[in-house]
Order: sequence, then C-alpha cells, then structure tokens
Amino acid sequence: MNKVAAGIEVESPTYVPPGPLSATERQQMDGELLFQKMYGGRVTPPTGIPALDELSKANADAELRKLLGPGRRAQSELDKMIERAVSEAFGELKKRHVPSEHDREPLQIRTGGRIEYDASFNESTEYDATSGALLRSWAGPPSARPAFEVMVAAR
Repeated sequence: MNKVAAGIEVESPTYVPPGPLSATERQQMDGELLFQKMYGGRVTPPTGIPALDELSKANADAELRKLLGPGRRAQSELDKMIERAVSEAFGELKKRHVPSEHDREPLQIRTGGRIEYDASFNESTEYDATSGALLRSWAGPPSARPAFEVMVAAR
C-alpha cells in the first residue's frame, strides 16, 4: 500500500515560467534546429536511450539495403552481360588464326633487272625486268652493287 500511496499526487508542483536562455543554451538549440533544417528529418540525432538508438540505426540500415538492393542486382546483371560478351569475343578469336610475323615468308629481293648508271651523280639504279619498277639504288658504279641477303625473321 505504501507504494500506491507514494505514487498518488496530492499536490501538483508549482509552475515555474521559463527564464531567458543562456548563450550556450541558445547556441545548442540553434545548432539542433539548424541540423534538423539541413537534413529535414533524414538523420535522427541520438536520443541517449540505447534501445531507441539501436532501433533507429537498424531502420536506417534496412532502408539503405532496400535502396541499394536493386542497384546491386542490376550491376551484377550488367557484369554478367559484359562477361558473356567478352567470352564470346575471345571464343571467336580462338576459332580463327591471326597470322603473326613468324608465320610470314621472308621478303625476297628480286634481281636481274635493268641497271642504269648516272656518272654525274655517281649513282646506280636497278629496275625490274618485267614491270620496270624501281628495285633499289646505290652510290657508285654497277660493279659496286651491294650484296643483299634474304632477310629472315628473328626468333
């Protein structure tokens, strides 16, 4: 009974009208109002009650997962499409043979064409026997023609 009697309000406490705020109280209140105005209720400040703070954090995490969930699925679907396209492209490359420099025959320099000597410039020029195309040119008389060897690709 004593507990019940202690809980009964016999006389209401006297009302004390609020006094003017001190400078620090005013700054703290202005900061809280500015915070609420900036974030528009999207961010809940900690209440100091652990259960409510944990609930607020859990709700915010759930909303974030819900927001990012479809984006993750779309990203993974995009990754699958890119991976499929790349594997198809590599599959096609493996099917066909791309010649390399090692597969080619060495260049042959044709000789046996017409040689003209210009004594004023001391220059000799060799032309192809069938087409008349320029094959090569060198300084000196026709007897000074350089001996060209067949070029072989380095291995």
